[in-house]
Amino acid sequence: MEMLRQQRILIVDNDERVLQVMNGFLANAGFDTRTASDGHSALDLLKLQECDLVFVADHLSDFFLDGFLKAMHRLPTQPPVVVMQSDRPRSWEAGPYRQLGASGAVNKARPCEVLDAAKEVLCSGRLSEN
Repeated sequence: MEMLRQQRILIVDNDERVLQVMNGFLANAGFDTRTASDGHSALDLLKLQECDLVFVADHLSDFFLDGFLKAMHRLPTQPPVVVMQSDRPRSWEAGPYRQLGASGAVNKARPCEVLDAAKEVLCSGRLSEN
């Protein structure tokens, strides 16, 4: 009998507390999670291990977010990306990251919103427009 692999999520944020909360919350929901505290570490992980979804903070210590998203497009596999915004997400239509290939944006202060986004993107490939 073939075992199904848990869906793997990479969480990228400079804030260790956010990483711990999101990691625990998503792992408790049954996802296989990885964390990275900066963009370069995240890209290194993505080169070594396939992920099904990436949550990335809107502010990284070593990358502007558009640079991180562009670097992801140069990788052999490109999982969907959801931007975790520090504030309430702006209208998705007006957001600058949609044009760079992000699947959506969520408020990282709301773990339930992050979990809902994970389920939605992993089922459909894109987050519904808010």
